[in-house]
Amino acid sequence: MRAVFFFVILAVAAVALAWWVAGLTGTVAITVGSYAVETTTPIAITLAAIVFIMLYLVVRGLGLVFSAPRRLRRANARRRRAGGDRAVTRALVALAANDPDRAQKEAARSRRLLGSTPLTLLLHGQAFRQAGRDTEAEAAFQQLTLTKGGAFLGHRGILQIASGKGDFDIANAAALSAEAAYPGAAWVRQERKQLALRTGAYRDALRLASNEDRAGLAIAAADAEADDTEALRLAKQAFQADPALAPAALAYATRLRKAGREKAALDVLRRAWVKQPHPDLAAEAMAPVTDKLKRM
Repeated sequence: MRAVFFFVILAVAAVALAWWVAGLTGTVAITVGSYAVETTTPIAITLAAIVFIMLYLVVRGLGLVFSAPRRLRRANARRRRAGGDRAVTRALVALAANDPDRAQKEAARSRRLLGSTPLTLLLHGQAFRQAGRDTEAEAAFQQLTLTKGGAFLGHRGILQIASGKGDFDIANAAALSAEAAYPGAAWVRQERKQLALRTGAYRDALRLASNEDRAGLAIAAADAEADDTEALRLAKQAFQADPALAPAALAYATRLRKAGREKAALDVLRRAWVKQPHPDLAAEAMAPVTDKLKRM
């Protein structure tokens, strides 16, 4: 209804303008050299309007001709983008469905249409990894590390592949690079801890551990430590982390005894017993006592 209303207003305005032009008096004369043209004012205005419209159409047509290549490139880019987005979606679905062949095909198509973007490189690497083609996956992830904003994802992929193959040196280097690319990432911290545990680097695992894991890791680190002073320090950390944990108390008390600090060792065992009685604590406390009556 609104469109009809505006159309009527426009038609009325056009008729009024034509009526006003037709009512103009006077003449218009144009002289060029020995040629002269004279006509009435309404006709002159009408001819001028026709000339203006024709010039506008010519300029508009030339603009369309010269801009055709650019518009064609934009249209092709839009089609490639749409096709690439569809390929990305299909690749993600194939990865979720554990269909590596389809995932590789769609990932390759998305990369061909969209170029080597962080997303297409990630899909490429994951598709190869799912298919067991680790060399190609590593190449894709390595290229991903060089893209803006994709470094963390690339190092993450390399870490996962290396960790699965048992290449712990490469995995640890990738973990450090991933942490540098995304400081404070909880996933990287957990992966570094798992790598440390798998390689027996318990002190490194202890530095990365959360509070609930510290006692057990400190015990393992103390047992693996060759230096008695450092082993005592680590055992103390284990006991401080969880005084009710009998193995932590035993680890600390036995090293205190080894260092000649019997009174301190017994104090640790008594404190642990108060927290959580355990027969191993009593056995360790009475270990130096050989007299049967005293033991009773």
